[in-house]
Amino acid sequence: MQEIRLRVVIIGNSSVGKTSILNQLIDHSFNPNTNATVGANYQVLVSEVDGRRFEMQIWDTAGQEKFQALGPLYYRDSDAAVVVYDQTNRASFENAEKWVSAFKDTAGSLATIALVSNKADLIDQTEVSFDEGKSTADSKGYLFFQTSALDGNG
Repeated sequence: MQEIRLRVVIIGNSSVGKTSILNQLIDHSFNPNTNATVGANYQVLVSEVDGRRFEMQIWDTAGQEKFQALGPLYYRDSDAAVVVYDQTNRASFENAEKWVSAFKDTAGSLATIALVSNKADLIDQTEVSFDEGKSTADSKGYLFFQTSALDGNG
């Protein structure tokens, strides 16, 4: 069986739900009292697709400004970045390209970028529509996903 190892980083502003998305992916759980990430932590996700075994080392990075200088340590040798924004916070969406740029400066332009709109469960508080997020991702050649770390959708 062919084994493929990937390094993925989750990046974006503080409090957009990066850790909660990773916890939902790995443990199928949500903790409303999740503390802000300090530096970074990682989880390993293993899955099998079409007779190939994928092992993804997923790095959850801190979004606070004081930790942003550490970004290149985690971006180096990464195959992809998952850039998360909070759809109820326009500023987090507007900062997404800054995160992509910092990532590409280290990882290179060939790495895959996925733009992820989080907090889809907060429909009545939406500041960035699905269509706006998707259109932005499409225009830049990024993958696009809308998710809710709370309920696991997406």
